[in-house]
Amino acid sequence: METQSIQEVFRRSNPITGRFVLPGDKSITHRALFFSALREGRTIIHNPSSARDCRNTYELLESLGCCCETHKDHWVVDGSARSVGPALMNIHFGNSGTTARLAIGFLSGERGTFSLTGDSSLSRRPMEHVTEPLRFLGADIVTTDGKLPVTVIANRVISGLNEPAKAIEVSSAQVHAALTLAGLRSESGVRIRRIAPMRDHTLRMAKKFGLSIQTHDDLDQVYPVTEPNGLQGISHKRRGLSTKDPEPNVDLLIPGDVSSASFLITAALLVSESDLQIHNVGLNPTRTGFLECVKGMGGKVSWKITDNEWEPRGSIHVQYSPGLHGIILDNSSHITPLMMIDELPLLAFLGTQANGETVIRDAGELRVKESDRISATVAMMGSLGVKIEELEDGFRLSGQQKVSGGGRADHRGDHRLAMLAGVAGLIAEEPVIVPNPDVAGNSWPGFWDCEAWRFNLQSRFQY
Repeated sequence: METQSIQEVFRRSNPITGRFVLPGDKSITHRALFFSALREGRTIIHNPSSARDCRNTYELLESLGCCCETHKDHWVVDGSARSVGPALMNIHFGNSGTTARLAIGFLSGERGTFSLTGDSSLSRRPMEHVTEPLRFLGADIVTTDGKLPVTVIANRVISGLNEPAKAIEVSSAQVHAALTLAGLRSESGVRIRRIAPMRDHTLRMAKKFGLSIQTHDDLDQVYPVTEPNGLQGISHKRRGLSTKDPEPNVDLLIPGDVSSASFLITAALLVSESDLQIHNVGLNPTRTGFLECVKGMGGKVSWKITDNEWEPRGSIHVQYSPGLHGIILDNSSHITPLMMIDELPLLAFLGTQANGETVIRDAGELRVKESDRISATVAMMGSLGVKIEELEDGFRLSGQQKVSGGGRADHRGDHRLAMLAGVAGLIAEEPVIVPNPDVAGNSWPGFWDCEAWRFNLQSRFQY
């Protein structure tokens, strides 16, 4: 008889208090790994995200010949040890969309043929918005109806843009990162125009690694590594140029993941008398949209930057907030939905506990995440007694709803929805059953062990 692991979440009667430090930011860890692989020398990545998605990127670099070491609280990547891999390589990215999209750009500058696949969820997600601009740079990439499997036929020489004044317009941080990684090893570089607000981790990371990208307003000029402005320490011998001496070690301290922090923040806002602090957390202004929306809803939350060397980091203080009110969020707002796309289901859930109506629009990208997060959120919360209206590009909902619980939270294998179900269980009238809870490890492996709720859990197998 088949068994399934489940997590049963019980209502919390005591407040959530204390000081919390979270695992490293997932988005920043991905980029740290890819940039490390380009260096001549060792990069020491402190507090990396050990999320399953980041492990996929780590294992990709190992398969390409990088010397990678895992230690208790840091990883070491030595790009100078990288050798030419096999002429044909099959690579499986699991569920990691970030690994897949950044790798397509990275591998375009390699040598060989790469067949890229993923799990059933990742194979449904679009890749053409990454591959199409890379083809403009001369990359030879074939998709399957715009999705995985993808084949990259790389010869380590991609032309770059034939028209130096022409810029590729992008509205996605992942596409920007893929183009940057490809442009570094192109013949003439690439100009990228950001036509929408996006995370700027790639630009900050490039600066940390010594790459000079000329940025003016929304335009970024990425220089090839053969130019004087190129990345110092990239392996020139791999391009047939004179070998440079290895660069000194680079140390990176990855800030805590603010997207993971949003689950703690939501729990503290809703569980009576809670008062908690989160330290060493990333406070990049392109990632604080959730915090600003919560504050705009009347939430008792404040944050302070304590270190701004390359990625802003600091602390967050949040308290129980029974007086929340609804919010309207769309592209006309100061904070646009795309600036906090991963936190939108949490924001919708907060709206169901606030006063008044909450409307979230212009969030159609949620439909092509690990699940269709619009329909999946509506269905999962409905099974817990919470009514949310499904819109084509978002949600509409009323506040002051009770979470009845007592049901099975079908998260459709989506790690963020599984964690949302866990938070909802803390204020539900009856226990919430979360099947396949280990899926949370895609972004936060220690989620169920967090002190904020681990005493409200019971793990068991269901037959």
